[in-house]
Amino acid sequence: MSMLLSAVMSCAMVAPSAATGTFVQVRDAVGGEFASGNPGGFYLSGTGGRPRMSVDGTPFALGFTGVFGFEIDTGGGNGWESFLTFCIQPREDIPFGYAPGDTVGATYEIVPLAGHNGYDAVRAHQSGILWANAFALSQTDNVHAAAFQAVVWELAEDTDYDLLSGNCRLDPGHAFTSLVYTLAQSWLDSILGGAWTDSVQLAALKSDRGQDLLIVVPGPGALALLLAAGGAAGARRRRRR
Repeated sequence: MSMLLSAVMSCAMVAPSAATGTFVQVRDAVGGEFASGNPGGFYLSGTGGRPRMSVDGTPFALGFTGVFGFEIDTGGGNGWESFLTFCIQPREDIPFGYAPGDTVGATYEIVPLAGHNGYDAVRAHQSGILWANAFALSQTDNVHAAAFQAVVWELAEDTDYDLLSGNCRLDPGHAFTSLVYTLAQSWLDSILGGAWTDSVQLAALKSDRGQDLLIVVPGPGALALLLAAGGAAGARRRRRR
C-alpha cells in the first residue's frame, strides 16, 4: 500500500473487561468488510469508506477508513473479546493478518494517550470528548466512520483544527469526502466551542510493528493499575492463542 492508503485505515474501541497487565493481544475478528464494502476485511460491516485525503502534505488520494472490528485478549482469563477501535497513526499498517488464518494477532502495550504520538493533555482530552459524543454514531454508516477517523487524525497530526489545511486535509470537491468533511468539521467545532461536554478517558494501544489504536480506560484508576503491573507484564510478553 502507499503511505496514505495504508495510513488511512481507521481504528475506535469498546472497553474490554479488566486486564491484568500492560500487554494485550489484538487480532482481526471473523467477518467484516473492506473499505469498498466487500466482505472479508478489517472493518465493521457498513462502515468501510474511501475519502479523498492528504496526510503530511502528500497529494490527495483515496484512503481507507472504517470502524475496526477486532478481538482482544487482555490475559485476564476471559479469552478473546470483541472490540471496536480506530487507529491513531495514518501512515502505518495493521501489524497482523486477516482471520481466520491469524489466530494470535499482535502484541500491544497499553500506554497513556497524553504524551503518545504527539498528543498533549488537551488533545487527549478532546479525543475523549469526541469518543463520548460520536463513537456510537461512527458505527452507523461509512460517512460517520470516516468523519470520526478524520477527527482522530486531525487531533493526532495537526494543531489548527481545520480539515482544509495543515497536515491532515480532506478534499471537499470529492462527493463522498464532502459529506465526510462537513460532518467532521462540525464535530471539531462542537469540541472546540464547548457544545459537547461529555468525555471519556482514552489510552493508546501501542505496537512496535504497526498502527497504534485507541482504547477506553475501563474505569477510574484502571489505567494506573495496568501501568503499575507493567514490570510483571513485560516479563510475560508473548503471543497467545
